[in-house]
Amino acid sequence: MKLFARIFLSFWLATVFAIAISVSSVMFLDINIGPEVSRSVPAEELDRYAKETIQRYFRGEKSLSEGTIQGYRIDFIVDASGRDINFRKLPHNLRNLVGRAETTGFMQVMPLPGLTLVVIPVQEAVNSPMAVVFSMRSWNRNPVSALFLQVIPFATAAALICYLLTGYILKPLKHLSLVAEVLGAGDLASRAVGNLPRRRDEFGELSRTFNRMADSIQSLVMSQRMFLAHISHELGSPITRLNLTLALARRKAPVEISPELDRIERETTELNLLVQQLLLLARLQSGNEFSSEPSPFQISDVIRDVVENAEFEANEVNRKVKITREEDFQVLGHRDLLKRALDNVIRNAVRFTANGSTVEIEFFTTGVQGSGLVNVRDSGPGIDPSQVDSIFEPFSTSGVSGGHSGVGLGLAIARQAVLTHRGTIAAENLSQGGLMITIQLPLHSNGTFVYTNA
Repeated sequence: MKLFARIFLSFWLATVFAIAISVSSVMFLDINIGPEVSRSVPAEELDRYAKETIQRYFRGEKSLSEGTIQGYRIDFIVDASGRDINFRKLPHNLRNLVGRAETTGFMQVMPLPGLTLVVIPVQEAVNSPMAVVFSMRSWNRNPVSALFLQVIPFATAAALICYLLTGYILKPLKHLSLVAEVLGAGDLASRAVGNLPRRRDEFGELSRTFNRMADSIQSLVMSQRMFLAHISHELGSPITRLNLTLALARRKAPVEISPELDRIERETTELNLLVQQLLLLARLQSGNEFSSEPSPFQISDVIRDVVENAEFEANEVNRKVKITREEDFQVLGHRDLLKRALDNVIRNAVRFTANGSTVEIEFFTTGVQGSGLVNVRDSGPGIDPSQVDSIFEPFSTSGVSGGHSGVGLGLAIARQAVLTHRGTIAAENLSQGGLMITIQLPLHSNGTFVYTNA
């Protein structure tokens, strides 16, 4: 049960219980009769009927009359000792009412929920005083039903009040939950706003603490991104000078050291590729990668270009790349950027799939929020289930179950490119073995394209 329901039911049941106790307690209290109640009681008729009943009793007629007078019927006949002539026990509040009637010699009335009691003192028929108790029920129900009907309007009002009170208490929590969800999705500028941070209660303190935490997270993440961008930029110049120096060294060096120079060239090329990837990731995270406006394009054109290049690389290592399902859809964004993302995903699948196997690709539309899906499925070793989400983080290679290695930037760049297109990317281990990367992209519409720099 959700917290809202638990708090609401607790408040409401406690309120209804208190109301029920309050209403039922009236049964055990002496209630002073008001003049409006007194005027509504047919006193003369009840007094005459009470005297006739007492006279019949002393003539030997033991049973009470079952008739009524304007809705009133006889419930008890009380003798001088204060006991019912049929040996029935009188309720506590009724005994007090009878005693007051016998002492004062006047009619006593007690209005109760759904019931009105009238005590008529009779002194003329015998030497000792007696009393006749009449009752008239407002509802033709037992006292429990009367109590229940009496509580219903109060319970309904209490439910409305408790609902509003519960909503007032939990509304700040719901707002903070939404803000935290947006922050977790990558919007580092998400904060608790409005009157919530200005409140002087615990919710206000929680909101201010949350905003301070979000400020710290944003500061740390932005510092990391700036460091990544700066170090990547600074590495570019030494690598360029290294390449020039290597070219000059080849001209002057003897043939015997050519293998060593070739090795230096390969390592330099790989280092240069790493720096380019770092710079690309930094630009994507900061939103500075886009020099042109987004435009619509068909996803099939991008995937076929990537597959054509990937097939050439896959054939070299005894693997294949195949499109198994095609259902074209249109995307709004940057074609080259999304192509790079798909290229990283598919090349990664070619790298990890089993020898002699096929990397399967499918793309189609789905009715979920009007989006299109791209699935890339391999037959590799998969990843550690506990690290399914971490493979999209920069420099993350620990989730790979096989013996492959890498710098771990390809899928990080792919995720950032997909997020930029308002899409999502996820990994899933397959039951039959292998890994499937799923990319979900919104279909192009006439709406405004919004970048997300998560």
